[in-house]
Amino acid sequence: MPSAPNPKPRPKLAQFLFDRRLTYRDAAEALDVSYETIRRLCLPFVDPARRVPKPPLMARIQAWTSGEVLPQHFYETALAAVA
Repeated sequence: MPSAPNPKPRPKLAQFLFDRRLTYRDAAEALDVSYETIRRLCLPFVDPARRVPKPPLMARIQAWTSGEVLPQHFYETALAAVA
């Protein structure tokens, strides 16, 4: 039987939402952006449609997550430093 594929790494915002059972819609409303914006921010690092938030949105994300999600968490190199 083949093994399951490894999950693709995603930005920390995706894990933050999952851990708290929050939806993209919940985050979109709290951050005053669209559902699609949140969805694209949470895509795997390898997905070409993924986006990195601009500074004003990043500041709101950082405040909303009480500093748990930082700018470096939207770059795959942040994962390499942790591993």
